[in-house]
Amino acid sequence: MFTVSFLISNIIISAVFIIFITVKKLFENKLSPKTGYMLWFPFILLTICAFIPSFDLPVSLNNGISTAITEITSKSDLNYTSDIKDLYVSVSNYSFISAIWLAGICVYMVTIITGIIKLKRLTHYRIISPIFENCCKRLNVKADFYVSPYVNSPLSYGIIRPKVILPDIKLRDKELEHIVIHELVHHKHKDILINFILCILNALYWFNPFIYIAFNRIRLDMEIYCDYTAIKYTGSNIDYGNTVINLTEQNSKFKAASYMSGRKGELKSRITRIADFNKKYSSLCRRAVVSLLVIISLTASLIINCFGYTINDNYNENINIEQIDLSSYFKDYDGCFVLYDTSDKSYKVWNEDMARERVSPYSTYKIAIALNGLEKGVITTDNSYMSWNGTSYPFEEWEMDHDLDSAMKNSVNWYFQNIDKNLTMGEISDFLKRVDYGNMSAGYDKENYWLENSLKISPLEQVQFLKGIYNNEFDFDENNINAVLNSIKLSDNLYGKTGTGMVNNKTTSGWFIGMDDRYIFALRIAGDDNATGTIAYEIAEDILSDLTK
Repeated sequence: MFTVSFLISNIIISAVFIIFITVKKLFENKLSPKTGYMLWFPFILLTICAFIPSFDLPVSLNNGISTAITEITSKSDLNYTSDIKDLYVSVSNYSFISAIWLAGICVYMVTIITGIIKLKRLTHYRIISPIFENCCKRLNVKADFYVSPYVNSPLSYGIIRPKVILPDIKLRDKELEHIVIHELVHHKHKDILINFILCILNALYWFNPFIYIAFNRIRLDMEIYCDYTAIKYTGSNIDYGNTVINLTEQNSKFKAASYMSGRKGELKSRITRIADFNKKYSSLCRRAVVSLLVIISLTASLIINCFGYTINDNYNENINIEQIDLSSYFKDYDGCFVLYDTSDKSYKVWNEDMARERVSPYSTYKIAIALNGLEKGVITTDNSYMSWNGTSYPFEEWEMDHDLDSAMKNSVNWYFQNIDKNLTMGEISDFLKRVDYGNMSAGYDKENYWLENSLKISPLEQVQFLKGIYNNEFDFDENNINAVLNSIKLSDNLYGKTGTGMVNNKTTSGWFIGMDDRYIFALRIAGDDNATGTIAYEIAEDILSDLTK
């Protein structure tokens, strides 16, 4: 999906392209055609990097981490039963911008597929040519040769079964040899595969003009390198250059093919490099430029992987953890549980991998919204009242006026969304940074950023957020903290908030986070369906009963 982090990746990639094209322009006359073309490969890999699953940066977790497994089997008579309401609505993981992006991809791919189909229709009549066969032997390339009246420029395509198609025009033997060698060199260099990859990437980045310009430049440098190699086989750069000049039209219907001719605007660059065939190039300059651009590409790749589209969704801060076995409580659910003991400042965790995974906070984030609203004065401890605007909602409890207590108890989305509407995106972002809330990403959708959108947080971070509130590490007004805690009070000594993720009408994630007079905790379950905050609360209730006996 098209996300803010993917947009960030595009900005980074565009900036790297500007650096690449500037460096190449400065050293154009000092780099061989081969080097000029090969330098683009790190850039191509950079564009692919935005779609590679993120990797976890190595973090040492060995200092002070207990490897002992504690198993909880007994039950006590303590009970945290309370009247808890877990009201939630389904969200879609398809945004309008994502829909436009996907539509653009589909249109571009249809163009590519249509071109491939048309290409196949051009290969009904295979030609046997001694010149072609001789060129194939010289270059050690197996390919088929076709002539078609429906193309106006020589082209080559076919990754598995290489093909060369020439226009139905009269050519002298020497011209035919030049053209054939050029097209066979494309196959020898695997340019058809590279061009196909560029087509796919062009589809994914169709909205980015810098990518479009970059890929056109890559194709030009591909042709220049192909010219350079072909001249080594033909032996004359002058005769070869004349052949290229005579083929200045490009058939642009077939995006997946490679052409010998090119746009007239590109012809000057190619002829200039053809004329410089015997020029000597600086190896020192080549090594310096290659090193510089590779380092820039690798650095940008790491930035994109950690902070771009494939943003690292694992929380890796080194925390002393005691692992406990709670598998019997979760039954058919994937789940995790994090417990912080305020008395000895220790962490107990079940399923550490999941406890470090960042996901949408859903309604548990309403605790943070309430605090931000109170701190910014959108609501106050004396007046937190908001009027229902008459909009129809799936729950009767939402179709009435609310104050903070009733809105939190009934998990009223519109109430908390109204708080955010009275804040700027800057104020929301500043608050997220102040409390170090998960990935601290408010994105661009002020209304739904915490509902299967840009904002993500791990169970470990949920506990640390609540710990910050418990100890007032964020320097909030004590009255505001007490107002929020009272709004999530479930019994005499239990405070908590559920959250349920429902995506495309399927419940997929259930949260219950909170604290009592000793413990701060977060529990999350996941599943294909029926993983709700209510079930998360029930599991947590059983666990807390055993731990606090």
